[in-house]
Amino acid sequence: PDLWDEAMRALQEAWPQCRSCREDLEAFEQFLPDYLPPSSDSLGSPSLGSWVDLNKLATLLAKQLEPPRKNQQVPVCEIKFTQESASCYIAHGKHKGLLVSDVARMASDGHIAWDAPELRLDVVWWHGCFRSLNNRHLAVLKQAGAEKCLVREWPLTPGLFLPGSNRSVLQKFLEVQTSRVGGCTIQLKDRSRCSP
Repeated sequence: PDLWDEAMRALQEAWPQCRSCREDLEAFEQFLPDYLPPSSDSLGSPSLGSWVDLNKLATLLAKQLEPPRKNQQVPVCEIKFTQESASCYIAHGKHKGLLVSDVARMASDGHIAWDAPELRLDVVWWHGCFRSLNNRHLAVLKQAGAEKCLVREWPLTPGLFLPGSNRSVLQKFLEVQTSRVGGCTIQLKDRSRCSP
């Protein structure tokens, strides 16, 4: 019980001060105020209600501490950009080196399906909405008029890495979170024509 109380106290002390961040973690709040370790029935085993609560808490914690296990379909309009600007050329994957607008045209013409693996987005949930870590691919989907897309929702937890990356998800998010317009738009630039 002392270890449990200490863990709950540490979690409460670490709870974010930012209102939007607290809202992102709303599902956890039910476990914080006056939460007690599992109660026992007369036989000394945990009650069904406490097991249900612990299972919910374990599921929520796993979602915050582990890489995503499956893709989910999300309306494209519900995903925000993280960057204010990006190169107009795709930097990685199957369409590397192609213009975002060309890939968008291929998608709108039906040559690339909205749920193609190369268009799946890695996203995080931050301040009440999905934020894309693949801004050029999100631009492709938006320019193509895609209604939905596949996403992998990553928790903003240190130590989790995107496949094939040497930067953690948290590090990448912090580096690219430059949008000053709430992620509603992105400027695509031909960086090869920019003067040094």
